Amino acid sequence: MDQPGTQAWKCRRLIELGYGIPDWLRLVRVDFEAGADWWERTGGSGCPTPASIPADRSVVGHNLAGGRMTGDVRFEPDLYRGTAGCYDRFRLPYPDAMIADLVRRTAPSGRGRLLDLACGTGQLAFPLRASFADVWCVDAEPGMTEVVRAKAIAVGAAHIRTITVGAEDLPAGPDSFESIVIGNAFHRLRRAAVAGLAHTWLRPGGCLALCWSTSPWAGARRRAANMAERSRRGRTRSARLGRAEAAGP
Repeated sequence: MDQPGTQAWKCRRLIELGYGIPDWLRLVRVDFEAGADWWERTGGSGCPTPASIPADRSVVGHNLAGGRMTGDVRFEPDLYRGTAGCYDRFRLPYPDAMIADLVRRTAPSGRGRLLDLACGTGQLAFPLRASFADVWCVDAEPGMTEVVRAKAIAVGAAHIRTITVGAEDLPAGPDSFESIVIGNAFHRLRRAAVAGLAHTWLRPGGCLALCWSTSPWAGARRRAANMAERSRRGRTRSARLGRAEAAGP
């Protein structure tokens, strides 16, 4: 289950690599950010219904026991455990033009506090840090905040603070932030609850910015070509290593 653009790329790659799309594989396309009903799309794709799933079984990280889910999609709290280094290295940065547009629209005073909620490894906090006197990077996964701390030390950003906690448990009072940003993560949170908290946390006139994209393969032609070239180089290197191992010392 993934965004439509990402699933389309997966289909193309499976075909390009000669695997095809086997009958047992279900690639469900759900536009989470547009509010698509993932349960309805799942049922329409021939996936198991709640009645056919054992009571102690989870599917794709969502607990389906007990019938139709009516609340937000739930993700395992340690979903990215052990991946923070790779996440920081390989996740594409937000375009400079987008960051500049965000700063223009929100017009930070330079004296306020920014909250990067569900921050990952700081893909929004670091490019925005110069516009704020104080930056809070909050994520539920310790590995992510550890990387943020290391990066902050490396660039001398002493005003960046990390907090390892779930979004709803953040100890912040009313009017705490001039701006709040959430990058490619709002769909993973309890959206109604977090939106309500963000409204309380923001100072009067503050801004909440939800930033996301579809897939790097669905973007501008040049960007997609660069990603395709990076993927090709990775496959070539893997093939060379395989031949070297087969040849032996």
